Amino acid sequence: MASAFLHQIPAETLQVLLASLAPRPSTENDALASLFTRGDVVELQGPPGAAISHFLYHSIISCILPTTYQSHLLGGGGKAAFLYATDHVFDLDRFKRLMHSRLSPLLQSLGVPPHHLEIITDLSMKRFHVFHPNSSSQLAASLLLLPSYTASHLPNTEMGIIAVDSLSAFYWTDRFAIEQARSQPRSSPSHVSVFPLYNIASALEKIRMSFYPLILLTNWGLDVVHSSAQSPSFPMYKQHLHPFPTPFDEKNSTADKATVTSPLTLTVHITFFPVSRHTNIGYNVSITPSTGQEPTAQVDCLVRRLEHAPERICLQVKHGNIQVER
Repeated sequence: MASAFLHQIPAETLQVLLASLAPRPSTENDALASLFTRGDVVELQGPPGAAISHFLYHSIISCILPTTYQSHLLGGGGKAAFLYATDHVFDLDRFKRLMHSRLSPLLQSLGVPPHHLEIITDLSMKRFHVFHPNSSSQLAASLLLLPSYTASHLPNTEMGIIAVDSLSAFYWTDRFAIEQARSQPRSSPSHVSVFPLYNIASALEKIRMSFYPLILLTNWGLDVVHSSAQSPSFPMYKQHLHPFPTPFDEKNSTADKATVTSPLTLTVHITFFPVSRHTNIGYNVSITPSTGQEPTAQVDCLVRRLEHAPERICLQVKHGNIQVER
């Protein structure tokens, strides 16, 4: 009797409880702190040149920068970040330039000598690990091994961000494999093993439940929907991946959603749309020159959250830093 009663009480591991109670540092005007919370699963989608990579890099930098340095408040998370660069376009030099452009004015304002810039950069980069999987199966396997990898290489560092750029990198090869599997007479078209993305989503969900990191997933925008009831003037995209959580879709746009559902829960979806395109300086953002003022980039975003009304925000990029304007 007592045993049956106890089984009805929801339970969670101590690791999950501690992760949910751990304090999360934030900084003023920090895009990461103002848009997301611990354990969020975020899809970033938009056309090329819409500052998605810039936003992703900025979020990772916010995560790996130290909270303090020699009693000076830097406002970083001091946590580990893991990037799965499936598109193989990660630019380390660009990443470090963005970090320097963000740190330099801050250190100058704090009176920290310039040579400490490289010291802080090196300390931060030790918390950042990049993987280059070549297939969906490699991506799923490496995600499953991430907890043991973290325990070996970063035993005293909390897991802050897991990013996959892009989740669509293996879309065409996976789609071909799915069609081949379906053509076999002994294959069940609805079995989860037919869909490589299912294993990726399952691995991400296991990590989310154990460590509560922020999960950032970039995705291609293939099928444009020019009108939406949520935001009529904002371009939207149908979800082409399956099985993938689509809680924000107004219509069922995926063929087999009824037979196989994703084990991962998407909590935030951000659609990026560049407002202006004047000059590009290699950061995948549009730069608006302004006489006597620092160059800025402006990107409109539609943010959709579970159980919240859609919100339109504007991202202002200034010297590599991102500010959110509502």
